Amino acid sequence: MSKGEPWKPLPVSAPNALTLKNWQVELHHAREGWVKTTQMETPTDLKETEWKDFAGTVVYRTKFDVNSSNAGDTVLNLGKVYGISQVLVNGVDCGVKWYGNRIYDIADQLHTGSNEIEVRVVTVLGNYMHTLTDNATAQKFTAGRKEWPTLSLGILGPVTLYK
Repeated sequence: MSKGEPWKPLPVSAPNALTLKNWQVELHHAREGWVKTTQMETPTDLKETEWKDFAGTVVYRTKFDVNSSNAGDTVLNLGKVYGISQVLVNGVDCGVKWYGNRIYDIADQLHTGSNEIEVRVVTVLGNYMHTLTDNATAQKFTAGRKEWPTLSLGILGPVTLYK
């Protein structure tokens, strides 16, 4: 029998959750090497934007204030995410999640005053590969489909904080 503490799953929601807004977004293309920046009030599925054929890492950043009355146990829930997510709070790595609920315990990384959350999402290559019509390998990867289904990319959210 194990002598460790019992596992306590993080809550998936709470009644007074704060939705994080005003995201600065950087798109780092995996193959073409460019970096583009934009702003999003709330994270949006990239397939619904001009970057629907993107492949690479999307970096989302936002800031929020913590006062002594709302400090303590805090959970960050990224909501729906398409890709591999990594969360940093005030520069501290809070972990990587490949699948399932993207919920992070961030209480130990928060401090009174301004705090920054950075989320990195690595996307799949499918939408981009389908655009490479002169590349036989890319076309083989996408099964040569003329009608490639555009895949969802990035954070769809909502991104919330709660206790």
